[in-house]
Amino acid sequence: MFGSQYILQIKENMTLETEIATASKDITKDGYDMSLGELINLYRDEELIIDPEFQRFFRWDITRKTRFIESLLLGIPIPPVFVFQNKDGVWELIDGLQRLSTIFEFLGILKEEDDKIFPPSILVHCIS
Repeated sequence: MFGSQYILQIKENMTLETEIATASKDITKDGYDMSLGELINLYRDEELIIDPEFQRFFRWDITRKTRFIESLLLGIPIPPVFVFQNKDGVWELIDGLQRLSTIFEFLGILKEEDDKIFPPSILVHCIS
């Protein structure tokens, strides 16, 4: 009996591995260079969702937000954001919530869950 259970387990594992290999072929990876203005327009037009359920909450304090906005104004490159396209063609954010939320809050367009607008951030003087 032990031998047949072992063979059954191997077949189940092979089936799972086959399913994973098949599903991974359905994943399309592309890279797009987008301006901040394009991301802002996508968000305003509700073609970019930045608060999917799997994202962590907005956690940066005002000092960190200020330093991030300052780095943008100085032209310091920021890491890319990662999204996936859902079945409706809308992009959902996977990585970059803190950065995009900070930008949208600073511009006064960041929406809360009930579609109210967060008050715009006011930058603070940061002492290094």
